Amino acid sequence: FFFLMIRRPPRSTQSRSSAASDVYKRQVLALVACCLVSLSTQQEAPKFHVDIYLESLCGYSRYFLGKTFKNFVDAIEASGQVQVVNDLDINFVFYTSVQQTLNEDGTITHTCVRGEDECNGNRVLACAQELNAAQNTPFDFWQFATCFGRYITDKGFKNADGSLNLKASVNYCASASVVKNKNRVKSAEIRNCAFGQKGEEVFLKNADQRNHLPFTKKVQPPYFVNEHVYNKDEEIKQNISFLRWYCEQIQSAEGICASQYIAKYGDLLTEEKAKELAAQKEAQKQQSA
Repeated sequence: FFFLMIRRPPRSTQSRSSAASDVYKRQVLALVACCLVSLSTQQEAPKFHVDIYLESLCGYSRYFLGKTFKNFVDAIEASGQVQVVNDLDINFVFYTSVQQTLNEDGTITHTCVRGEDECNGNRVLACAQELNAAQNTPFDFWQFATCFGRYITDKGFKNADGSLNLKASVNYCASASVVKNKNRVKSAEIRNCAFGQKGEEVFLKNADQRNHLPFTKKVQPPYFVNEHVYNKDEEIKQNISFLRWYCEQIQSAEGICASQYIAKYGDLLTEEKAKELAAQKEAQKQQSA
């Protein structure tokens, strides 16, 4: 599930107190997949706030992390504009289509659509975000998350029986080759959180954030624009580029929004483009044979 919410402030400039009392006009764009993105811009806050709702094993979620959001992170690195992170407040919620069951002993059982591996993957990501937030290193988490989304199901990170080796993917994605900060959160810290009591606490915090969304607990709920249910023909909006969207919202053509970065990182790899590139690669291979 993929959900976008945009809040825009009134056009007139207002004081902090009066602006806070206004009801902001909401525009909501969303996509039927299994990740949601809620985005808002507010006049009174210096940060550009984004909430992104994902599931660790959902194909759309992994594509968002491993491609769409990775392009955004790569543009920041390539431009050297790391200070842009200070103007962004990006919050991931790894609890979209999870079912909760309250047991007689007061404990809660979480049932993820794609099984326990997905719940554990969600805990890993949620803990990594929590630990990096405590160190005020969100960009480190973005690097970790884009790697994890890309490699969590890679054959190189699976056990002999085909099950996911989350320890291996955490170790790699938290390594210095991915997260460049020498004071980065270590893989052992993420694992200890994810598979301990702290992981359950963080998971429940994610659940609380999910529960305010305007849909009932279904596996694939509809998506909304001001609570209007979109039809299948409008799923084309799923192809939105996060970098392009961000630059449009802040109305900028500088920094990471400069034309050279938009040209390189501002377009998604569509299915047609992927087939075209695969055909070109195969042709080159045959020519060199």
